[in-house]
Amino acid sequence: MPRLLHGVLTAILAVGFTGAAIGATDQDQATEQFIQRVNAYMEFRSDFVDMVPPLVTLSDAQAIDIASNALAVSLRAARPEAKIGDIFTPEVVAAFRQRIDDAIGHQRCAAADLVSEITSEAPAASVPLAVNARFDWAHGAATPGFLIAALPALPDELQYRFVGGDLVLVDVPARLIVDIMPVALVVD
Repeated sequence: MPRLLHGVLTAILAVGFTGAAIGATDQDQATEQFIQRVNAYMEFRSDFVDMVPPLVTLSDAQAIDIASNALAVSLRAARPEAKIGDIFTPEVVAAFRQRIDDAIGHQRCAAADLVSEITSEAPAASVPLAVNARFDWAHGAATPGFLIAALPALPDELQYRFVGGDLVLVDVPARLIVDIMPVALVVD
């Protein structure tokens, strides 16, 4: 291969690898930011868990509901200004959309099919989503395993749930919406 052509190919490859590394670094930084924000929420949350009866030791459904409501009320009162983007920052949203798109691509399925499947499990009447609102389990489809694997792991008390194409971060014991990532599943 002539030296000039070899030099041009080497330069193109170097730029390509550098661009990929920057993308990976952005992903890593966004993931770290997300983990830090989740950890901060969990630390904040721990102050309120001691104020309500422990949900795991309760066997009565009504007692569990009372404890869950008490935890939700405490958390909501302590975070009155909570809003979309507190945990799912713009950087996290961009990184998560890329992870979700990549995972869907690896599964060779379409986002539209996934949204159809998710919405088929929910009641016909949609429910408006709001940070700090109670989460209605009837409207939140279980997150497919391949998408859970593509996203950062969560503490046991939190779950990712889809409502239509939106990704919701739910505090499970409190049934509380911690944050929302609108249009996590982009349908073309």
